[in-house]
Amino acid sequence: MLQVSKRLSAYEPHIISVGTDDYPLTEHADGIYHHRIKISSIYRRIFNKLLGIDPYSYAKRASRIIERIHPDILHFHNVHNLIPDVLSYLSYKPVVISHLHNDFHITDSKGVDLILTCSEFLSSVYREKLQNNTVNIQSVYNGVDTETFNPSLKNSPLSLSLRSELRIPPDGKVILFAGRIAHEKGPHILIEAFEKLISKMSDIYLVLVGEIRRTGRQNDKRFLYGKDI
Repeated sequence: MLQVSKRLSAYEPHIISVGTDDYPLTEHADGIYHHRIKISSIYRRIFNKLLGIDPYSYAKRASRIIERIHPDILHFHNVHNLIPDVLSYLSYKPVVISHLHNDFHITDSKGVDLILTCSEFLSSVYREKLQNNTVNIQSVYNGVDTETFNPSLKNSPLSLSLRSELRIPPDGKVILFAGRIAHEKGPHILIEAFEKLISKMSDIYLVLVGEIRRTGRQNDKRFLYGKDI
């Protein structure tokens, strides 16, 4: 959200998010207005746990900030089920975009004008779930900052050190997967494609970075779809 908002600074972007002790509740930096909502542990203990109510919910707090800013577009990032509550507190109807990066239990798209996902796999999942809805669902792949992730950096001391640790030659071509090792992320498809590719090219290497889901098979051995990795 931060990197995208930096590129939209001409449109006065605002980010509303959960607050922590590490950041101020309000801040203006790099052309972005930050509004951080911090819900204290005392509030959670008294209302959520003891009384089972949420009189001043995150949605209500966020809606007050939204009313004050009065934006034309609301872009909800991975919090689709929060949208109805937020909209119920607003006095007007902005354009609503729900941007989803995971497979959530969603049965309705009320109030949503557009659903964006980061892959065609997820788009197909939500088209199936919301087949009785008329909402537009599109795939927008995650971008890459080519100044930070630049092939010219492959000969840097850090890159050469990592290549040595992974036993990858300095001139070897690397395909990098960064994400949770889970079915919905599609690493198994990448591995199958790599098996075909490596039969034709000998100077390529596949590096997977991310949390590996354990299946519970054979104690601590790690498996990926039945294959010992």
